[in-house]
Amino acid sequence: MSPTILCSTGIITRSPDQTDHKPILEHSATLGASALELAVYEQWYGHLDEVVQDLGSSGLSFPVVHADKAIGAGLGSEDGDEAEEALGLLETNCRLAAALKASTIVVHLWELPTADRAIHRNVERLAACLDTAEAYRLALAVETIPGFHATPLSNLRLALESDPRCFVTLDTEFLGFHGEVEESIRADWLWSDSRVRHVHLKDFDGRMREGDVRRYLLPGEGKLDLQGFLGGLRERGYDGTITLEATARTPSGELDEARLAQVATVVQQLSGS
Repeated sequence: MSPTILCSTGIITRSPDQTDHKPILEHSATLGASALELAVYEQWYGHLDEVVQDLGSSGLSFPVVHADKAIGAGLGSEDGDEAEEALGLLETNCRLAAALKASTIVVHLWELPTADRAIHRNVERLAACLDTAEAYRLALAVETIPGFHATPLSNLRLALESDPRCFVTLDTEFLGFHGEVEESIRADWLWSDSRVRHVHLKDFDGRMREGDVRRYLLPGEGKLDLQGFLGGLRERGYDGTITLEATARTPSGELDEARLAQVATVVQQLSGS
């Protein structure tokens, strides 16, 4: 059984200036993916019921939801109130995911500004996160985002060792930033008990930003051996979900139709491989 190829709704939306969910309804069909990974934004919290209603009645499939990235910062805070607020946000995100019939929620266990400088705090709060996800019948998959005091895989290993309910989202760009793409395939500890639940696929050429603008490279636009990585997934018997992450928003916020067409081409190639 082959992995299912998804597209991130972040191809169409962007934080903080293009977070309206309605363009997802208008443009997602042009991406060519059978399903989507929904990126959640804090700007939705004031009208979350409307977002859920619109997305849920659209006929679109959202098997994976990417939780608000700010949750990870709160989980690493030394302020207990901030940590509790982060857990409350996670519960809100899980409720949204369950309403959309998702099965996986992707979480940044650590995130700026606290990052992973006190990773023990983040890991100590992981059990509460897993309890929340479990209550909504969701698999919680910690993403391999960049570490600033350690590497994504070393942080991830702490999480997996702390609680057997924890799953993994491998992100090729962030692993590439730390030179850990190949290691993510070689690491037997990572693949035991089918802990890898989800994958974010994008290329990397040494830079994540162009000035203040975040860059997202499609496979083949950077220097990563993504074909080798995908081959490694096949050798490991991976048959979960793979999300293509990109953006079709120009720096001025407009949708780039040519970029949408490029994304659709890559989705077709990945789906046929």
